[in-house]
Amino acid sequence: MAITDELARRFVCAKCRASGGVVKTVPTISGWSVLFGGPSSSLLAVSCKGCGYTELFDADTLNRNRKGGAIFDSIYGEQRP
Repeated sequence: MAITDELARRFVCAKCRASGGVVKTVPTISGWSVLFGGPSSSLLAVSCKGCGYTELFDADTLNRNRKGGAIFDSIYGEQRP
């Protein structure tokens, strides 16, 4: 399962406690990458389907630490039934 699909499925809103979210990729560009043509990174924005509250996650960190879904367990706790 793609990391964006997993984030959307496991998202629980911190404000209204609704389940499920919409994930969008937000590119980030630092001054150094613009000047020297280096790689840019991106953030994953997860928005609540109920109220629109949005949380940002570093895509590189999530991909790097994605070992059997353990990173999601640390973010959202144990998987709901």
